[in-house]
Amino acid sequence: MDYFPRSEAELRDWAAQALNNLPQIAQDMGLDPNDLAIASQHLTNIVNTYDEAQAKQNLWQQSVANKDKAQLDALPELRMFFNNLKSRRNYNVGIGKKLNIIAQKTGEIDFDTLKPEPKISKIADGVKISYKKGVATGAKIYCRRGNESEFSFVTMQDLNVFVDARPNLNNAAAEKREYYLVYFRKGKNIGQQSDVVSISV
Repeated sequence: MDYFPRSEAELRDWAAQALNNLPQIAQDMGLDPNDLAIASQHLTNIVNTYDEAQAKQNLWQQSVANKDKAQLDALPELRMFFNNLKSRRNYNVGIGKKLNIIAQKTGEIDFDTLKPEPKISKIADGVKISYKKGVATGAKIYCRRGNESEFSFVTMQDLNVFVDARPNLNNAAAEKREYYLVYFRKGKNIGQQSDVVSISV
């Protein structure tokens, strides 16, 4: 049995507790000050680097959410604005080309053939799963990990990125995780299940 926690979040909390209690214990036990300084620096680095990575990860996730919300809020009003402009008598194709507001013909979307293409990577606090939403509202994420025999539902995600921050089963040193995604639109599944992607964490 090892006393170092398996997950990075638990390791950070362990280091913070040790850092808080170690000076008094070291004094009581007469430990060498140089040894204490080295151990304290290592503990401090574990806490600070984890907190820094977590803050940047949270900031990045918030920036993605802000971007999606900005587009969702802006596009309906911009459509009304430019449609009003196009209805004016002095509007012409030249103006439309300058503003790039001339509609292009597109083929009809076959919702039955839509298929997510998930990309996964290991980050500081788990597994990052990203995908392109396209015309979908978002994706449902399923996972099988460790010695599990079946996939289970993880989340219904309307952002195009999700971080699975769950610790490994039974605090295992490493485990294999497999994921697949299914698009949804207006609350209903559409298209096909993605290919299964896997990673060791």
